[in-house]
Amino acid sequence: MSIMEKYIHVRSSDSDAYFSDNEVYSFKVHLSLPLTLRGFWKVALTEFYASHVVKVKHNIDFLYIYSDLCKESIVHGYEQPLLRRLSKNTDQGWEYNLESPYYLPVKKNEVREFQVYIKLGTGEFATDLIQPLHLTLHLKQYPFL
Repeated sequence: MSIMEKYIHVRSSDSDAYFSDNEVYSFKVHLSLPLTLRGFWKVALTEFYASHVVKVKHNIDFLYIYSDLCKESIVHGYEQPLLRRLSKNTDQGWEYNLESPYYLPVKKNEVREFQVYIKLGTGEFATDLIQPLHLTLHLKQYPFL
């Protein structure tokens, strides 16, 4: 049996017509067609690009990328749907092509919409990020279970 896989490439502003309260640090994505996931699937963040305001309110060293697509992990003592923690790699932005992605179990069998939100290590939203944020998710089906 071959492994099925799908990529989802999105910008934080892609679904603003559906969700007027979307922000770069907390947004929902609406897919034009539902994505049906039969069997056991995992998801990983494989690409991420965001800029931030040069004069920031916070000293940002890490970003925590969350999504309701994945099952929860323990983050700072609480269960949260963490996709990935990223450390700062440029002076004015966050640019990653993650060659060693961390795969997490997907908790939805059908995906029509999903949410992504980004926080600092303090638990506050990363409000210093500016539009648009780009990310790629890789979904993989596993032949077991």
